[in-house]
Amino acid sequence: MAIIAHIDHRQALREQVLHHPLWKTVLDWLATLDGNAPAGKHTLDRQIPIDATVVETSTRSWDGRFEAHRDFTDVHFCLCGRETIYYAPAGDCLEDKPYDPGTDTTMLKLRSGEHHQVKATSGTIVILFPEDAHAPLLDTDFPTPVKKVIVKVPLEALR
Repeated sequence: MAIIAHIDHRQALREQVLHHPLWKTVLDWLATLDGNAPAGKHTLDRQIPIDATVVETSTRSWDGRFEAHRDFTDVHFCLCGRETIYYAPAGDCLEDKPYDPGTDTTMLKLRSGEHHQVKATSGTIVILFPEDAHAPLLDTDFPTPVKKVIVKVPLEALR
């Protein structure tokens, strides 16, 4: 159940979909950022460790694999540039590389069905739950610079 929105709609997201107060912390913090945000790791909340990483990189071609997580929900937020993110139900995928608890990542390949795609530009938020296998930082034409934030929201904190 991926959620795709623009940061300007964060209030509607909180009111209609993301009711846990933790989402307010995440979305309001993201709204303070722009293309000048320093690259590197950030901690949003000291009581509940919510880690965010600002990265500057280039998009890449797709290798046919998705990633999925068990313990965290990923929030991808494009600061500047553009990227394409593919996503599909994790249940429609086969394991390509076993689960690594150190990175909370399983690598998957699509078994059946089709994947969806989102073209993220500045201000786009893509929230991907453990049920969402995903492949971020993709290009559909040619490699493009992108600066983005990935927030890891622990599922345990949302219970």
